[in-house]
Amino acid sequence: MQIPAGGHRIEVHMFEALLGLYAATKSKEVWDTITAEMDVMAKVYDYNLGYLSEIYDAGWKPTGSPGSNTGHLFEWASLLSYAVELGADPKFIELGSRNIDLGLKAYNKEVGGLGGRNASGEPALMLWWPQCEVIKATAHYAVLRGRSDLWPYHHQTLDFVKRTYLDPEYGGWFEGYLPGSSRDAIGERAYIKGAVDGPELSPYHMTSMFYDLWRITDPKYKAVA
Repeated sequence: MQIPAGGHRIEVHMFEALLGLYAATKSKEVWDTITAEMDVMAKVYDYNLGYLSEIYDAGWKPTGSPGSNTGHLFEWASLLSYAVELGADPKFIELGSRNIDLGLKAYNKEVGGLGGRNASGEPALMLWWPQCEVIKATAHYAVLRGRSDLWPYHHQTLDFVKRTYLDPEYGGWFEGYLPGSSRDAIGERAYIKGAVDGPELSPYHMTSMFYDLWRITDPKYKAVA
Protein backbone atom coordinates (compact mmCIF):
# COMPACT_ATOMS: atom_id res chain seq x y z
CA MET A 1 0.00 0.00 0.00
CA GLN A 2 1.47 3.29 -1.14
CA ILE A 3 1.53 6.21 1.29
CA PRO A 4 0.47 9.52 -0.35
CA ALA A 5 2.93 12.41 -0.31
CA GLY A 6 2.82 13.94 3.16
CA GLY A 7 0.56 11.13 4.30
CA HIS A 8 0.61 8.79 7.27
CA ARG A 9 0.64 5.09 7.94
CA ILE A 10 -0.37 3.13 11.03
CA GLU A 11 1.93 0.11 10.79
CA VAL A 12 0.53 -3.13 12.16
CA HIS A 13 3.89 -4.83 12.68
CA MET A 14 5.47 -1.82 14.39
CA PHE A 15 2.53 -1.72 16.79
CA GLU A 16 2.95 -5.44 17.40
CA ALA A 17 6.66 -4.92 18.10
CA LEU A 18 5.88 -2.16 20.59
CA LEU A 19 3.45 -4.41 22.44
CA GLY A 20 6.04 -7.17 22.57
CA LEU A 21 8.70 -4.77 23.81
CA TYR A 22 6.43 -3.46 26.54
CA ALA A 23 5.41 -6.97 27.62
CA ALA A 24 9.10 -7.82 27.99
CA THR A 25 10.33 -4.61 29.63
CA LYS A 26 7.32 -2.83 31.20
CA SER A 27 9.01 0.38 30.04
CA LYS A 28 6.98 3.52 30.72
CA GLU A 29 8.52 5.17 27.67
CA VAL A 30 7.34 2.33 25.43
CA TRP A 31 3.87 2.37 26.98
CA ASP A 32 3.60 6.12 26.46
CA THR A 33 4.39 5.55 22.77
CA ILE A 34 1.74 2.82 22.56
CA THR A 35 -0.83 5.00 24.30
CA ALA A 36 -0.12 7.95 22.02
CA GLU A 37 -0.55 5.75 18.95
CA MET A 38 -3.78 4.28 20.27
CA ASP A 39 -5.12 7.76 20.92
CA VAL A 40 -4.63 8.45 17.22
CA MET A 41 -6.29 5.14 16.32
CA ALA A 42 -9.36 6.06 18.36
CA LYS A 43 -9.63 9.36 16.49
CA VAL A 44 -9.22 7.97 12.96
CA TYR A 45 -11.14 4.70 13.42
CA ASP A 46 -14.05 4.46 11.00
CA TYR A 47 -16.95 4.02 13.42
CA ASN A 48 -19.49 3.80 10.58
CA LEU A 49 -17.88 0.89 8.74
CA GLY A 50 -16.12 -0.50 11.78
CA TYR A 51 -12.48 -0.72 10.81
CA LEU A 52 -9.05 0.79 11.31
CA SER A 53 -7.49 1.99 8.08
CA GLU A 54 -3.71 1.89 7.75
CA ILE A 55 -3.03 4.55 5.08
CA TYR A 56 -4.02 8.23 5.35
CA ASP A 57 -3.43 11.45 3.44
CA ALA A 58 -1.78 14.51 4.97
CA GLY A 59 -5.06 15.44 6.68
CA TRP A 60 -5.52 11.96 8.16
CA LYS A 61 -8.28 11.02 5.74
CA PRO A 62 -8.20 7.28 4.92
CA THR A 63 -7.03 6.59 1.38
CA GLY A 64 -7.46 2.81 1.39
CA SER A 65 -10.47 0.57 1.78
CA PRO A 66 -11.30 -2.38 4.08
CA GLY A 67 -11.07 -4.76 1.14
CA SER A 68 -7.48 -3.84 0.32
CA ASN A 69 -6.11 -6.14 3.05
CA THR A 70 -8.78 -8.11 4.87
CA GLY A 71 -6.17 -10.23 6.64
CA HIS A 72 -5.04 -7.15 8.52
CA LEU A 73 -8.57 -6.58 9.83
CA PHE A 74 -8.19 -9.78 11.85
CA GLU A 75 -4.57 -9.06 12.74
CA TRP A 76 -5.47 -5.64 14.14
CA ALA A 77 -8.31 -7.18 16.13
CA SER A 78 -5.94 -9.53 17.94
CA LEU A 79 -3.44 -6.76 18.63
CA LEU A 80 -6.02 -4.28 19.94
CA SER A 81 -7.37 -6.89 22.32
CA TYR A 82 -3.87 -7.82 23.45
CA ALA A 83 -3.13 -4.15 24.09
CA VAL A 84 -6.11 -4.11 26.46
CA GLU A 85 -4.65 -7.14 28.22
CA LEU A 86 -1.52 -5.07 28.80
CA GLY A 87 -3.49 -2.13 30.18
CA ALA A 88 -5.03 -0.15 27.31
CA ASP A 89 -8.54 1.29 27.39
CA PRO A 90 -11.10 -1.58 27.19
CA LYS A 91 -12.98 0.33 24.47
CA PHE A 92 -10.49 -1.09 21.98
CA ILE A 93 -11.96 -4.58 22.47
CA GLU A 94 -15.12 -3.42 20.74
CA LEU A 95 -13.14 -1.72 17.96
CA GLY A 96 -11.25 -4.93 17.32
CA SER A 97 -14.47 -6.94 17.44
CA ARG A 98 -15.97 -4.72 14.76
CA ASN A 99 -12.85 -5.23 12.64
CA ILE A 100 -13.57 -8.97 12.75
CA ASP A 101 -17.21 -8.49 11.80
CA LEU A 102 -16.19 -6.46 8.75
CA GLY A 103 -13.49 -8.95 7.80
CA LEU A 104 -15.98 -11.82 7.94
CA LYS A 105 -17.91 -10.23 5.09
CA ALA A 106 -15.06 -11.45 2.88
CA TYR A 107 -15.17 -14.93 4.38
CA ASN A 108 -15.76 -17.72 1.88
CA LYS A 109 -18.04 -20.21 3.63
CA GLU A 110 -18.09 -22.50 0.60
CA VAL A 111 -14.34 -23.01 0.91
CA GLY A 112 -13.87 -22.34 4.60
CA GLY A 113 -11.34 -19.53 4.53
CA LEU A 114 -10.77 -15.85 3.92
CA GLY A 115 -10.94 -14.66 0.34
CA GLY A 116 -11.03 -16.81 -2.78
CA ARG A 117 -12.93 -14.42 -5.04
CA ASN A 118 -11.82 -11.31 -6.92
CA ALA A 119 -13.91 -8.19 -7.53
CA SER A 120 -15.61 -9.93 -10.45
CA GLY A 121 -16.55 -12.94 -8.36
CA GLU A 122 -14.04 -15.21 -10.10
CA PRO A 123 -11.77 -17.62 -8.17
CA ALA A 124 -8.69 -15.92 -6.75
CA LEU A 125 -5.59 -17.20 -4.96
CA MET A 126 -6.10 -17.57 -1.21
CA LEU A 127 -2.83 -16.88 0.61
CA TRP A 128 -1.84 -18.81 3.71
CA TRP A 129 -1.24 -15.95 6.12
CA PRO A 130 -4.76 -14.41 6.26
CA GLN A 131 -6.05 -17.84 7.30
CA CYS A 132 -3.63 -17.78 10.24
CA GLU A 133 -4.95 -14.40 11.33
CA VAL A 134 -8.58 -15.58 11.08
CA ILE A 135 -7.81 -18.63 13.22
CA LYS A 136 -5.96 -16.52 15.79
CA ALA A 137 -8.46 -13.66 16.04
CA THR A 138 -11.59 -15.82 16.18
CA ALA A 139 -10.15 -17.98 18.96
CA HIS A 140 -8.86 -14.94 20.84
CA TYR A 141 -12.24 -13.21 20.87
CA ALA A 142 -14.17 -16.43 21.53
CA VAL A 143 -11.99 -17.40 24.51
CA LEU A 144 -11.30 -14.00 26.04
CA ARG A 145 -14.06 -11.68 24.82
CA GLY A 146 -17.20 -13.80 24.88
CA ARG A 147 -17.58 -14.08 21.09
CA SER A 148 -18.66 -17.74 21.01
CA ASP A 149 -20.36 -16.99 17.67
CA LEU A 150 -16.87 -16.99 16.13
CA TRP A 151 -16.12 -20.65 16.87
CA PRO A 152 -17.66 -21.97 13.61
CA TYR A 153 -15.37 -19.68 11.59
CA HIS A 154 -12.39 -20.77 13.66
CA HIS A 155 -13.01 -24.48 13.24
CA GLN A 156 -13.92 -24.24 9.56
CA THR A 157 -10.76 -22.28 8.78
CA LEU A 158 -8.61 -24.62 10.84
CA ASP A 159 -10.00 -27.61 8.92
CA PHE A 160 -9.42 -25.77 5.63
CA VAL A 161 -5.79 -25.08 6.57
CA LYS A 162 -5.15 -28.69 7.57
CA ARG A 163 -6.69 -29.95 4.35
CA THR A 164 -5.18 -27.43 1.95
CA TYR A 165 -1.98 -25.74 3.12
CA LEU A 166 -0.05 -28.30 5.14
CA ASP A 167 2.47 -30.46 3.29
CA PRO A 168 2.23 -33.89 4.96
CA GLU A 169 5.19 -35.24 3.00
CA TYR A 170 7.90 -32.58 3.35
CA GLY A 171 6.47 -30.28 6.02
CA GLY A 172 5.75 -26.57 5.87
CA TRP A 173 2.82 -24.62 4.48
CA PHE A 174 2.06 -24.04 0.82
CA GLU A 175 1.68 -20.41 -0.18
CA GLY A 176 -1.78 -20.43 -1.67
CA TYR A 177 -4.88 -22.24 -2.84
CA LEU A 178 -7.08 -21.55 -5.86
CA PRO A 179 -10.70 -22.61 -5.23
CA GLY A 180 -11.91 -25.29 -7.59
CA SER A 181 -8.42 -26.09 -8.91
CA SER A 182 -5.79 -28.70 -8.22
CA ARG A 183 -2.50 -27.53 -6.77
CA ASP A 184 -0.71 -28.11 -10.07
CA ALA A 185 -3.21 -25.85 -11.83
CA ILE A 186 -1.88 -22.85 -9.88
CA GLY A 187 1.27 -22.92 -11.98
CA GLU A 188 4.86 -22.23 -10.99
CA ARG A 189 3.83 -20.87 -7.57
CA ALA A 190 1.98 -24.06 -6.66
CA TYR A 191 4.70 -25.40 -4.40
CA ILE A 192 6.08 -22.18 -2.94
CA LYS A 193 5.92 -22.32 0.82
CA GLY A 194 5.02 -19.37 2.99
CA ALA A 195 6.12 -16.38 0.92
CA VAL A 196 4.24 -13.84 -1.15
CA ASP A 197 7.33 -12.65 -2.98
CA GLY A 198 9.44 -15.73 -3.57
CA PRO A 199 10.37 -19.27 -2.59
CA GLU A 200 11.38 -18.80 1.03
CA LEU A 201 10.11 -20.22 4.26
CA SER A 202 8.30 -17.55 6.28
CA PRO A 203 6.81 -18.95 9.50
CA TYR A 204 5.97 -15.62 11.14
CA HIS A 205 2.17 -15.80 10.90
CA MET A 206 2.05 -19.47 11.81
CA THR A 207 4.27 -18.92 14.84
CA SER A 208 2.20 -15.95 16.01
CA MET A 209 -0.99 -17.97 15.60
CA PHE A 210 0.31 -21.01 17.47
CA TYR A 211 1.72 -18.87 20.27
CA ASP A 212 -1.52 -16.99 20.84
CA LEU A 213 -3.60 -20.17 20.74
CA TRP A 214 -1.31 -21.72 23.33
CA ARG A 215 -1.26 -18.57 25.46
CA ILE A 216 -5.02 -18.04 25.71
CA THR A 217 -5.78 -21.72 26.38
CA ASP A 218 -3.08 -22.27 28.99
CA PRO A 219 -4.88 -23.08 32.29
CA LYS A 220 -2.37 -20.85 34.09
CA TYR A 221 -3.17 -17.87 31.89
CA LYS A 222 -5.48 -15.09 33.09
CA ALA A 223 -6.48 -12.30 30.76
CA VAL A 224 -6.64 -8.72 31.98
CA ALA A 225 -9.87 -7.25 30.66
